[in-house]
Amino acid sequence: MALLAAQNDPPDLVLLDITMPGWTGTRYVRAMKANEKLKDIPVIFISALHETLDKVKGFSVGGLTT
Repeated sequence: MALLAAQNDPPDLVLLDITMPGWTGTRYVRAMKANEKLKDIPVIFISALHETLDKVKGFSVGGLTT
C-alpha cells in the first residue's frame, strides 16, 4: 500500500525503520529504487539497530542511516 501511495503522490523524503512488520525497510527501498517514478526520492533509515552490518544493508540499497 505504501508504494502505491508514493506513486500517486511522491514524497520529498522517506523515513523508514530497518525492521518493520511485513516488508523490511531494505525491501521497501529496493522496490522504490526499481520504480522509475520513485527511484530518486531520498530515504533515511532511523533505527535502534546499531550493528555495522545493519548500516551497510541500509547503504547498499540506497538509503542513508542514522
